[in-house]
Amino acid sequence: MTSTVLPDRHYFKDYDFSELFTGRVRKIKHSRKEWYVDAWASFDTETTADARAGFIVMWTSTICYKGRAVTCWGRTADDAISYFDTLADLLRLSERTRLPVYVHNYSYDYVFLRNFLIDSFGTPVRALAVKTHRYISMIFANGIEFKDSYILAQCSLEKWGKDLGASVQKASGTWDYTKRRTPETPLTPEEINYACADAETLVACLQLKAAQGGYGVGNIPLTATGYSRDAARNAAFETDWKERVHALDMPFEVYDRCSRTFQGGITHGNRWHVGSVLHDIDSYDFASSYPFVMCTEKFPASAWVRASYTLDGIQHDAGDYGFIFDLVLIDCRIKPNRPMPPIAQSKCTRYTNTAKFDNGKLLSADLVQIPVNEIDLQIYLDNYDYSGIIYGLETEKGFARGEVYTCRKDYLPQWFTNTIQKYFYDKTCKKDSDAQQYQYAKSLLNSQYGMCAQRPVRDDIIEEFGAVDDENKRWHIDKKPDPAAELAKYYRKYNYFLPYQWGMYVTSYARRNLYELGACCADWIYCDTDSVKGRGWDLAAVSSYNERALAKLAARGIQPVTYKGRAYSMGVAEHDATYMEFITLGAKRYAYRDAADGQLHITVAGVPKRGVEVLHDDIYKFARGLVFHDTGKLVPEYHTVDQIQQINVDGCAVRVGSWVNLVPADYLLDMTDRFDALLDTVIDWEKDFSET
Repeated sequence: MTSTVLPDRHYFKDYDFSELFTGRVRKIKHSRKEWYVDAWASFDTETTADARAGFIVMWTSTICYKGRAVTCWGRTADDAISYFDTLADLLRLSERTRLPVYVHNYSYDYVFLRNFLIDSFGTPVRALAVKTHRYISMIFANGIEFKDSYILAQCSLEKWGKDLGASVQKASGTWDYTKRRTPETPLTPEEINYACADAETLVACLQLKAAQGGYGVGNIPLTATGYSRDAARNAAFETDWKERVHALDMPFEVYDRCSRTFQGGITHGNRWHVGSVLHDIDSYDFASSYPFVMCTEKFPASAWVRASYTLDGIQHDAGDYGFIFDLVLIDCRIKPNRPMPPIAQSKCTRYTNTAKFDNGKLLSADLVQIPVNEIDLQIYLDNYDYSGIIYGLETEKGFARGEVYTCRKDYLPQWFTNTIQKYFYDKTCKKDSDAQQYQYAKSLLNSQYGMCAQRPVRDDIIEEFGAVDDENKRWHIDKKPDPAAELAKYYRKYNYFLPYQWGMYVTSYARRNLYELGACCADWIYCDTDSVKGRGWDLAAVSSYNERALAKLAARGIQPVTYKGRAYSMGVAEHDATYMEFITLGAKRYAYRDAADGQLHITVAGVPKRGVEVLHDDIYKFARGLVFHDTGKLVPEYHTVDQIQQINVDGCAVRVGSWVNLVPADYLLDMTDRFDALLDTVIDWEKDFSET
């Protein structure tokens, strides 16, 4: 598969776009009442910024229409506005007839364009942000629509081009970012080539990515998950699932409870070994942990109903019925020799002020309350001692003891598990033979869980485009006034087909499996979602675990994938590595010397792998207080202004608006997790939970 040929390049004022868009402009349907110009378009900026001001010094844009591609470039934000105005007029764009323009990491380029866009085009008629300063799409009334391609690629443009085998590749090393420039600074041919290559590579990648899924300009998904979602939906709608799925619709109170019960994977370091260098550690990983449980475990298959249940009844029926409720443990203590406490501080509804935590995980509390399902219940009871237990539903009217929500469980529909198995097969068999198809299959397989984990009711993140008296008020969260109505609206959507509660169970089952694998080693050192690092492994226990996993697959009619004489199965624990040396300072912070290459490596969230150089091949330097300099990570400093101003830079008059300054970030190695917010820790449990 190849992308478009190398396009023509022009200074934007020297090019007549009527040469590209000849005759009647071809348009393609995007939605019921909206159309797109059937062209692939990209945009990219080169900027200069510091703490005083920032501005565009060059921009490039590639448009591919009917197989012909043209790249135009300009020097200023005003040039970019003029360029988009020209396109909007020529193509007769409007709010309902638009030209989608892709920008890789649009949120960065947007800041430099912000004031110019608003002054010329007005405030966006629609904008979607996933968090503050993180737009993924923005539509203006004149028909220019910006889309962030990063959320589709999930990687840098350079990596995307290489993974897809694009015929045009991002240029590297020919733009000196330390050089002081203005929009009047002469550009060398190498600099122009570097800037143009970014826009051209992006269009090439978009074409290749679209072709992978049989998409075009009008229907290519906005996000990477959209690919797998469309494929799964098509498979579902070939059956009677569209009619059956609504039996799983939840009232808002139940949905909200599921949302609060939902947890991700567990990442933790053994508190007795944190900060110590250990030797001869073996690491075991699950093969496709989430896809495995999705193919072999039972999930909610009916409506939730409120009922009274005994705790013994919950545990007895847990195989065929799901339960969600509030669990209260009194005089709760982690059991002896349990290195990985499972109750997360961030998920607790409440706990007494005497509670003790280990890097965000509960060690002890006079009382703790947490929402659970039946899988989490068993994990907690297996790992904690307690003197008393209360369970039920906390409602506005009080705590209803012994009350739960329950539903019937069954295996996921065959259209879904068949899709998962296909992607696992493709991932396994394409790894050595077709790098592009392997990456595609891998992304589709990994997206199967993500499709089920997206909340149907989400608050809107809003930017205030007008003047504000406090920059802290520039962004705010716009909560849905009637979330129950929003949920009902979501269920009425034609394309709805995935129950949110399935996602909650995927991670619960995976955490249970992780604890079972952790029990197979005498000294469990570290874990991260689907891997366990430890020593003193009981290989017979690991083998027994794998036999149970294979039996679950066989019971579902799922056979191993045989490739080059080797059998591959989801869910089995495989030996990943042996570490001659290993040290952890907590979640996502560890260093190790791999026996396979004898080299020292690090895994530290926020620090690239090359940061290991600061250790100078000495693992004992990986200690609290170590500072990683030159991490390659940049921290954005946003400077949002209300008005465009003209400044003089090296004799050049430059019109500037808002800008962002990227500042190199050091990383201080420590031993604690950070939490944005925790709930009130002081409670009167006797008042809240005693018999009335």
